[in-house]
Amino acid sequence: MKRIIYIPWGIANSYRNRIEINSALKQKPKLLRYVINHERGHKQGFDLWHDMDIRRYKTLISLMWFIAKHPRMWSDFSPMQYRRGKIVYDLNVWMLYGIVAVLIAVLFLIF
Repeated sequence: MKRIIYIPWGIANSYRNRIEINSALKQKPKLLRYVINHERGHKQGFDLWHDMDIRRYKTLISLMWFIAKHPRMWSDFSPMQYRRGKIVYDLNVWMLYGIVAVLIAVLFLIF
């Protein structure tokens, strides 16, 4: 089982041997359990569809409110991040932004 490390930035990230979770989530045990379970469900490599699972939309809405109140969590929405001394590109965030851009374009063309 992956060990859990609490960090002061971002929301959560899953790595081969650990899960990093923002320590502010300790304030909301239900959200903390949701995030831990979500991160444990990730596979190695490209896993965008796991992040797009909206079946628990009520929990996601609560999480988005919590993120809005904690600006240090916003760094996980950046498509480029600084990790372990180098800049890395988060393909999941790039894909998410691409999907949102296409949806906005489609809605703009429809209306």
